[in-house]
Amino acid sequence: MVFNGYLFARNFVIIYLACHIFFGIVLPYFITPNYFRRYIPKINDKGVQKVLNRLKKIKDKEKFVRAVFDFVLENSYYQRFWIIIYAHRVPLKNIKKIVETKGYLPCNVQNLFIETLLVRSGKFKQEEIKHEYDLINFILHQYLVINVNGKRIELDPWGYRLGKQYGRHATGIILSYRKDSKLNRFISIREAIREMTLIGRLKERVGRLLNATRLLN
Repeated sequence: MVFNGYLFARNFVIIYLACHIFFGIVLPYFITPNYFRRYIPKINDKGVQKVLNRLKKIKDKEKFVRAVFDFVLENSYYQRFWIIIYAHRVPLKNIKKIVETKGYLPCNVQNLFIETLLVRSGKFKQEEIKHEYDLINFILHQYLVINVNGKRIELDPWGYRLGKQYGRHATGIILSYRKDSKLNRFISIREAIREMTLIGRLKERVGRLLNATRLLN
């Protein structure tokens, strides 16, 4: 039997894409808490409830939303995108456990934290908070949308930690997860291909320059 490299590569790509779409997009949408099924847990942490009682004194709704967003950033944690290793954290819906969890938290869990505070404050109804979705590195990504004083605000703490502007959601491809990296930004697929091509050319030129220097020495 003759090995056919083309057929092997084609089948590998097809299987990889099919698995990626199923496990990264379809499956999370239907089984992940706070994705397809809306859920607002009770606040069972005294510290969180105490802070929420203080934040509720903020009369301006837009300022209140930002204060809740900042509180969630301070009390939830983020590490590099290891969703496979931390897959057991995807179903988290207990506020106390969410606050106590160290390290990576999926986007849906961080959004659940924000949505719970907004609704339990009595300033917003669950129907006023929308769940919307986009793709990051071809994986389903959730963010919240709320309209305050006629202004659309997208709440995405996961993307904010990676440099996305407050009020905007993350989308596209992330070239680096390092906070100090110049590539730490969200770009389109076309931009990613273009930049990777430029980086490849630059590496080639540097390599040629180093080889020429060695020959001269």
